[in-house]
Parts: sequence; structure tokens; C-alpha cells
Amino acid sequence: MKNEYDYLNGTELDLSGYEPAELTEEERIIMKKEVLNKTKKRSRVKKVIAVAAAVAVVAGLTQLAFAGGFVERIVKTISTGHNVIIETDSSGVMFTLPEALSGRVFDKDGKPVTELEGGLDENDIELYDENGVKYDAQRWIDLMYETGVVDKDEVRVSVSAASKGGLIPDENENIKVCTTLDEFEKFKSGLNFELLEPEYLPEGYSFLYVEGFAKDGVLSGDYAVVGYSNGTDVFTVHERIINDKTKYTTSYDAPVSECEIHGCAAAVTDSSAEWEEGGVSVAVLSGNSAVTGDELLKVAESVK
Repeated sequence: MKNEYDYLNGTELDLSGYEPAELTEEERIIMKKEVLNKTKKRSRVKKVIAVAAAVAVVAGLTQLAFAGGFVERIVKTISTGHNVIIETDSSGVMFTLPEALSGRVFDKDGKPVTELEGGLDENDIELYDENGVKYDAQRWIDLMYETGVVDKDEVRVSVSAASKGGLIPDENENIKVCTTLDEFEKFKSGLNFELLEPEYLPEGYSFLYVEGFAKDGVLSGDYAVVGYSNGTDVFTVHERIINDKTKYTTSYDAPVSECEIHGCAAAVTDSSAEWEEGGVSVAVLSGNSAVTGDELLKVAESVK
């Protein structure tokens, strides 16, 4: 069986200008979780597939902090100060499915699928199992584990319950989730930075949960993810204190615009906004495109 590096052979990459950075165990876990989360949020079959290679590479190359763009061409990069956001283009880039998936992936006509063009939307590509049942994101990730493409013991993070029809993430030994306002206030008091919160929420949205990284049962004060929901959809505000340990590089297979939020350099897509201010990096991410465009930007500009 090929390993994860074989699957990336022939990929066009230009990583000049990006310096390797050492990752702590804490950052490795958080990065792998964000790879999974962003896979679901962007609703791309290519992203669901690429998560197998991306997670495996992040797990294997513990010394590297660059996790995005494995099967994409880099179009532009935007720095928000400490972090780097990359716009990529995967159109025309063919991704060969791992040999372990042979006989497990078919098109709607029952023809075996061996490779996919990375830039097509989930609505344009329909993948089915041998019984003609369509794969959703959760079943696809389960298949990655089952076939050994991704080592489940190595990837010690849970896939958000949102992919299974729920709204609140699963809790495990690395992730602590609080769902009451009293717990939220206690959580905020344990942070190493002042949590910024949106003053504007779209109609029907309210606080749903706050999520943090935990090690040996002790919450880290450097990270927070707050989820807001209207009972059907969720968008999240991700925050982390700015230091050498928490900086990151991420990529979007979608147009990324450079603008300002509160006078700070920002990178914005139709479903995300990322910037840094007051010693904190902030990202507003729209799960399943719950809040997009001007409405998402309005939320981001209200975060104070």
C-alpha cells in the first residue's frame, strides 16, 4: 500500500517563503482538529478526500506548521500579522484515490472512481459505496479510518457531532465543551486573554457552546471556540492568544479578499473572516454556510 507521501507525488507546490516551525503536542492536536472542521465547513468533496492526506501528513511531520494546500495551486497569500491565509486553486488538479479505497468508491452509475478533479463542488461529484449508498462527510471519514488511510489512533480528535446531524461538538480527552452560560463565564475567566464577543448576531442566533483544548483534564487558557446557533445552523468564533506557539497558516479553495476590520489587516472569504487585534487572533467561520457574505462580515465587525 502507498503511504501518504506517495499520494502527493507530482503535486505542484511552492512553499518558498514559508519557514518550518516547531509544533507542540497541543498545537498538533488543535491543527488536526481544524483540518477536519474546515473540511466540513467548506462543503467540498475534494476537501473531504484531502483530509485523509492532510491529517496523515500533519501527524507524520510533527515539526512542520504548514498544513494546507497539498493538492492546490497557491494564488495569493495574505498576512494578518502573525498568521498567513492562502487562496488556492484546485481546478484541474487531479487527486488519485489511495489504493486502499479500490472497490469502495463509485459514481452514480456504479463505475469505480479512481481519481477526482480537486476543484469540483460536492454537488457536482457524487460518490457512492458498492451498494449504491451515497457517502456523506461522516461516512467518508469513517471509511478513511476503516481502510487505514488515516490512523484513528494517531488522529486523537473527534469529528464534530455537526457532521452527524447534531450542533454541539463531541467532547474527548483533548477537547472540553461547555454549553451553559454559567460554564461560559467560568471558561472566560480561565483564559489568558480577554475574549472578544460579537455584539451583533443574525436573527434567531444565540450562544450554543464554548470549546477549548484540554490536556490531562486541564483547560488551556490560550484557545477558545464559541458556537452560535439558530437551532438549525452554527457559526463559530475562534480565538487564540498571539504568540509563537499559536500562529498558523491556513488555506481556502475560494477567493480571499484583503481588507480591514477595526483598522487591522483581515482576510475575508464568503464564509470566513480572520484578523488580529489586541494580542488576539480571531476567525469567524460559517459552518455549512450558515452565515455568509455581508451578514458574516457584519458579525465580524461587531466582535469586540
